[in-house]
Amino acid sequence: MIRVNEFDKLAVSPLDEWLQYLKDEYIRPDTTVPGLREARERLEYLRMSPDERRVYDHYLVTLVRDTDVMKTKLLEARIEGEKQGREAGLAKGLEQGRAEGIEQGLAEGIEQGLAEGIEQGRAEGIIATARKMKAKGYGVAAIADITGLSAGEIEKL
Repeated sequence: MIRVNEFDKLAVSPLDEWLQYLKDEYIRPDTTVPGLREARERLEYLRMSPDERRVYDHYLVTLVRDTDVMKTKLLEARIEGEKQGREAGLAKGLEQGRAEGIEQGLAEGIEQGLAEGIEQGRAEGIIATARKMKAKGYGVAAIADITGLSAGEIEKL
């Protein structure tokens, strides 16, 4: 039998931390117990006033919407970059193919040109998206998360 009233305020095991939470509604900031972090977040939300909850809910909806918009724009930029890359790769492949011989040059040139063009187009699309995000005031961490660029690359834009 566990006597909650005799709990000694010193949580040593996961069970002790859960008991402390159930008794005092306190969760240690450094807890690693499964489920307690989620309980703390839910408890903080429930302690908000109705106005604070409305503002917080609006913030979450806006955050999700903005993230979806940015991911869509990134996807569109990648598709456009791949299209430009294919066109650039085809042009480069044809040029190289003529110099080395139509049959051999076409096969090698198109393959190499497409690969380089697609990669260059992707990179340019990602950089263009990051510049737009930076211009709209998105933080470096959010831009890095969405585009995959490093913080240093973003700051140089």
